[in-house]
Parts: sequence; structure tokens; C-alpha cells
Amino acid sequence: MLTLAVVAFASPLAGQSVRKEFEIAAGVALPNGILDRKGGAGSFFRASISQGRDTTAAVRFRFDIEAMRIASITPPANAPNSGNGLEAYGVGGTFVFGPDARGVAPYLLVGAALQLVQSESTDSYPGILRSVRLGGGLRGRVGRYRLSLEAAAAGDVRNISGGAYFPISLGVAF
Repeated sequence: MLTLAVVAFASPLAGQSVRKEFEIAAGVALPNGILDRKGGAGSFFRASISQGRDTTAAVRFRFDIEAMRIASITPPANAPNSGNGLEAYGVGGTFVFGPDARGVAPYLLVGAALQLVQSESTDSYPGILRSVRLGGGLRGRVGRYRLSLEAAAAGDVRNISGGAYFPISLGVAF
């Protein structure tokens, strides 16, 4: 009886294949809050590996490696000038919710990351920060590649309004 139940439960899953996908993305990081004071937009790069089942309503897990740079920033009066900008390098995990359609389809993303943040000034925004991600995008297939246009909010867990930025990126998956 137990064998019959296991076979009956597993058979619908047997037709689904687990698929891995590699993606590279580049774009712009728009600063907000403290990061926006006399600062400017900077570059954003991401490399990702995602895994999920081939279904029409896919939930995929994505492992991200990111690099972000915000142009020259002048922090509040009680903090030193960070000079030529702020850099952050991070690793994180993101859940991507949305259909794996042949045409253009929207998706949502929710994730978290650890970021090493540094600037020219040794006492301005340094250290490892925990950040959260929330955003969305559009993706579609062109031949064997998947293109994505993604926008998200990324901010420090302790002070999202004070240290947030908005990465907007264009990616290609293969």
C-alpha cells in the first residue's frame, strides 16, 4: 500500500525536469535615503545560477553574486565624506515567482543577501550588511536565451530607508 502511494505521488513529478540556468546582468544602481545625498547613480552587475522545475507556474531559487558602485557620496554632517563613492559586493539567495512562458511574462522576486560595503573613507559605511530584496521584472525567450528586465529595492535590514538602492538590470540567461 505504501509503495502504491509513493508511486502515485511521484509519477506527476517524474515528467518534470529540474533545470539549471546561468544568467549575467548589468544595469544601474539608483541610490535612496542616505545614499542619495549628493550621490549619483552607479553601475550594477549580477551573475546568477537558478534552479527550478519546468512548469507553467514556476518557483525558482536563484543564487546571486553582485557588485554595485554608487558615484560620489556626501553623507550627513556627522559622518565623513566617502570620497569617490561606495562599493558593495554581495552574495544572496532569491526566490523568483512567475510563469516560465514562451512569450513575455512578469515575475516577482524576494530575497536576502550579505554585502561587503566599502568606500575610500575607512569609517564611512564599512562592513558587512544584511540586506533584503523585493522587486519584479519581465522575462521572455529569444531562441535558446532568456532575456530579463528587472527592478528591485535592496536595503539594509536594520535601516532600509537609510541605506537603500534600486538596481535596474538587463540580463541574459543561457
